[in-house]
Amino acid sequence: MSEPGWQVLSREPLCETPHLAVYRERVVTPHQSVPVEWLTADRKTGVVIAPRRADGCWLLIHEDRISPRRSFWSFPAGQMDDESPRGLATARQELFEETGHIARGEWGYLGQMFTSPGFTNEQLHLWWVDQVEPVANPPGQEAAIREIRAFSSAELAAAVREGIICDANTLSALTQLAVRGLF
Repeated sequence: MSEPGWQVLSREPLCETPHLAVYRERVVTPHQSVPVEWLTADRKTGVVIAPRRADGCWLLIHEDRISPRRSFWSFPAGQMDDESPRGLATARQELFEETGHIARGEWGYLGQMFTSPGFTNEQLHLWWVDQVEPVANPPGQEAAIREIRAFSSAELAAAVREGIICDANTLSALTQLAVRGLF
């Protein structure tokens, strides 16, 4: 939801897909009377899940990402197709689909973040869940996911320090976990 005082003077679609739309916009902000022309990208709202096993280890996926042309260790995440509060239904589904795990413990909401507000409105809801465990017959692993691995808190902290974990989603979730004393 935008703040009051924003006025869109024009919005020209340049590309529209089910997951991303790019527009050329002219906008007047509450703090600038001269219109600003900008390229913006609309994305679906998404979720990021920080799953912790009963032994205290955190579950991450190693996934190929096309745009930066590299693989990342990250928490599971996905875009919302439903309207559940803060994406809890999507979070449960993504945890299962991407890791083959389900939650036996409580889900906790960590807040929201905007991935790159300089050009996109993409917003993510951050969740953590305790007591995740594998199911007997997990779904087939998504093609982009190369590996699923549990990290101790010490290993996870080292991976952040060493730049192994460097995606905004996972770093934001870890920050929220840390300020709450959960990591």
